[in-house]
Amino acid sequence: MSRNILELKSIHIAPEKVRTCASAKKVAKLRGFELKAEYFETVYHPADLVKNIAYYEAGKTYNDNVCVADIKGTTHPSYYGMNWLSMMMSLERHKEDHDVEAVRAAIFNTNCFEPIQLSKYGDIYFIDGGGNHRVCQAKFLGLETVPCEVTEWRMTIIPDLYVEETVFTPKNLGPDCDLIAHYMGCFYEDYMRPALEIGDFTEAISLYVRLLFGLTDHFVADEHWRYYDDSYSPDYALRDIWDKFIPYIRSGAISDAEITSLEESLAWIEKTEAFHNYGIPSLIPFRDLKNAKAFLER
Repeated sequence: MSRNILELKSIHIAPEKVRTCASAKKVAKLRGFELKAEYFETVYHPADLVKNIAYYEAGKTYNDNVCVADIKGTTHPSYYGMNWLSMMMSLERHKEDHDVEAVRAAIFNTNCFEPIQLSKYGDIYFIDGGGNHRVCQAKFLGLETVPCEVTEWRMTIIPDLYVEETVFTPKNLGPDCDLIAHYMGCFYEDYMRPALEIGDFTEAISLYVRLLFGLTDHFVADEHWRYYDDSYSPDYALRDIWDKFIPYIRSGAISDAEITSLEESLAWIEKTEAFHNYGIPSLIPFRDLKNAKAFLER
């Protein structure tokens, strides 16, 4: 029967001795402890996993039960590059916390201890403040979730950066340009939909136009026509995004001035090589947006 992994701290082993599973198994005193693969996952700094992290800003803070497996690291500089086992061996406090039930109770006792503080980027979390010990312990106890105080970080809206480096990057080229279409949808969900929902139609239209210019520019520059036969997925993705504007135009929420501004931008799209020579984009209206037959039928 394997010993409680938390007891490992009572054995004086240097953290570097457990940096890899192979080296840990060579340590004779580890006999009796069950070593799991997740103990040797790297403890990351957010910048290791979050692209363009400099463009993120803190958003709302709330309490949540967070999946322990989704906590990927810490902002504490002492633990970068370690694995979770060597991190546990490096933690100075709670050296005698070997009682599994007592440790479990402490993790869930939010009344007596400050909450575990996490920063969230997309779907992953990092310890940012209190909680390094408890998160480590939670991983070794096999807990599925822990109560935390979460601060959500979101990328500030920098359309050029997102469109160029995430949506239309050449690495996304492939059959029917499906991956580009996927990230166009992500761009809508992350930035355009929130703008529509709060009534910032000027911003939503600006983002829509930026996506249009990105599509027409890269269609030619990256020779998208080489990657599809009948179905060009980004064209359908753009139509689906346009459809999200229709209810707001029908209701009158989007002003005439904003619609006029959009039609002026669409006139420039019609002059692009992608539209003039290839008819791309082909599934959206370009003028008389409030009365276009295609608009009224959808």
